[in-house]
Amino acid sequence: MKYVMVTNIPAPYREKVHENVSKYFWDEYLVVYADKKESNREWQFDDGNYKKIFLKKFLFEYKEKFIHINFDVWTILNKYNPQVVITCGFNPTFLMAFLWAKLKHKKHICMTDGGVGSEKRLSFLHRLVRKVVYKYSDAFIGASDKSLDLYRCYRCDENKLFKSCLCIDNDYYAKFIKKMEDRKYDIMFSGRFVDGKMPMFFAEICDELNKKIIDLKVLIIGDGELKSVFLDKLQEYKINFDYPGFIDQKKLPLYYADSKILLFPTKTDTWGIVANEACAVGTPVITMESAGVSGELVKHDYNGYILDLNIETWAKYSESLLKDNKLHSIFSKNSLEEVKNYSYRRAAKGIIDAINYVKIKNKKRSKKRWIN
Repeated sequence: MKYVMVTNIPAPYREKVHENVSKYFWDEYLVVYADKKESNREWQFDDGNYKKIFLKKFLFEYKEKFIHINFDVWTILNKYNPQVVITCGFNPTFLMAFLWAKLKHKKHICMTDGGVGSEKRLSFLHRLVRKVVYKYSDAFIGASDKSLDLYRCYRCDENKLFKSCLCIDNDYYAKFIKKMEDRKYDIMFSGRFVDGKMPMFFAEICDELNKKIIDLKVLIIGDGELKSVFLDKLQEYKINFDYPGFIDQKKLPLYYADSKILLFPTKTDTWGIVANEACAVGTPVITMESAGVSGELVKHDYNGYILDLNIETWAKYSESLLKDNKLHSIFSKNSLEEVKNYSYRRAAKGIIDAINYVKIKNKKRSKKRWIN
């Protein structure tokens, strides 16, 4: 086994990416997972067809984050002896994998979906660890332009930067596209019901819009610790909303395609895959600068809006878009066009190019048999 990625848990938006990378490297690619699932994820999806190993589970939760410590990662790496090790963060498990690569004189690649904004509150120790790991890494993979900017802040070599976007199955979602007049819901919320995802802010927007839009219809998707408070607030405001509960991954496109606008407020989000899901069925997105998708997948006044944290402002822009069929149609078409840039093929290419780069030391990047 020549190439190993060490990451936390399987994710539905990465399974096809791993399949494509594995296919390119003729099954000499292995993904090592710290765990099968984390308690804040309700995903249910089919496993991808690629080689994978799950380490012995050992973790704890600290400040709403899961800290993995899988000592057997060292044993697995010794067994497979890869030429290249990719780590996806700075959990103890990933740091052990990085240390193994350095001690064994192997190539190491960092991979992150974070950005400068998401790492503003890091402690001195956290920043020091990153400086050390980045200094002794051979290439860097980021999920977005903001991720690449993060690497640049640490003065990583521009030639060593590669992008592996976060994406969904755009072709599958495209099967469910509806015209605006056929969509049941005016606005929707999709995400965990936790403070960081700002469901209560969404509820206030609903209250404001309910005064301006006759028979406003709202769709709510998700779950979390604020479920009762959130739904009770919507009822208090007499919002006409549907909450279907748990939704199978394969049925998600049906709901996005039945909504005219996705409102995506967030205190901080490294990306926001819900925006991919919305754009893939032509649903415009309203979000804010703190979302990783802002300025990349979602562009202000092109396929959505990027707004300040203000209830009246969000309500105003939502109302305007709902009442302007022509503008909504333009935003919808632009969303479908923009999301094409976020595909499994392109995501896999970023990983493949990074691996090929570290394999060819002191040479220019060779032409790949992988096409854009």
